[in-house]
Amino acid sequence: MSGIAAPDYDFASLSPYDFEVFVRDLLSAQDRLVYSTYRVGADGGIDLKAATDKGWVVAQCKHTPSADKGSVLRAARKEAGKASSMGFTPARYVFVTSAELTPGTERETKEALAEVADTVEVYGRGWLNAVLALHPEVERRHFKLWISSAQAVRAMMQDGVFLRGESRIQRIERNYLRFVHHETCGVAELALKEHGCVLLSGAPGAGKTTIAEYLLLLWWHRGFRVVVDPRTVDQWWVWLEDDTPTVFFFDDAWGQTHHQDHGSRHHDTDMSEFIESIGAAGWPDCIQGFDHDESGAGVAGNSAAQ
Repeated sequence: MSGIAAPDYDFASLSPYDFEVFVRDLLSAQDRLVYSTYRVGADGGIDLKAATDKGWVVAQCKHTPSADKGSVLRAARKEAGKASSMGFTPARYVFVTSAELTPGTERETKEALAEVADTVEVYGRGWLNAVLALHPEVERRHFKLWISSAQAVRAMMQDGVFLRGESRIQRIERNYLRFVHHETCGVAELALKEHGCVLLSGAPGAGKTTIAEYLLLLWWHRGFRVVVDPRTVDQWWVWLEDDTPTVFFFDDAWGQTHHQDHGSRHHDTDMSEFIESIGAAGWPDCIQGFDHDESGAGVAGNSAAQ
């Protein structure tokens, strides 16, 4: 880990389920295994599970950022008591807590869980932050870690250019803490990263704008200026030609609003030329996102307007 600055999160901004999904992704990246999560409810002592050649790996997640030694040990003993309900003996058992651990607490917690599996590991907040530094892709995906307050969202807004800004601010503030990362987010992120342009298309209410706003948060975190709902064609080129890495978001780019808002009879041509210019400029000088209210779904590269 030499030379890598570890983050210092307390993970308090995550819900218990968010924390479980975060630990799943971090363990999957660190162990190079596929950990599964299960529906919320009685878990029989299993929050996460992964298959290996030597048998099952089971992980239990305890999201208790302010827990003291006594609370951590009580939780561990309770989980040890539920081990028989698993129906099998795991080859490895991982107990993960968001609490801060001392070496003594870590040792005693491991002792409390010694009968659960041949190999028992106990990890606390310090380990989570240290390993997270090795997997920045996990940190980016779980944006609730670094967008931990409404002030952070407004900081993004102040750094960017937002037409209809206040309504957009209120929407993101209202939605971002309830957002759940899913497969489509990863597909959209990869398309934007590889092509510099992504088209989100689907029926009204399908979640296109929410995914687009998730992408805005990611690219802002990477140091990009955010431009949302630019309606003046000439201004597009001004933002494109300066030296500031920029992400553009056109909400309902070819839908019902552009005839009223964009003020150009040649909007489709302007849009096509603008996308081609992004391709010519080359990634990562500028990236662009669209939200389009039509049936179906698709991702557009930077040389085609659909």
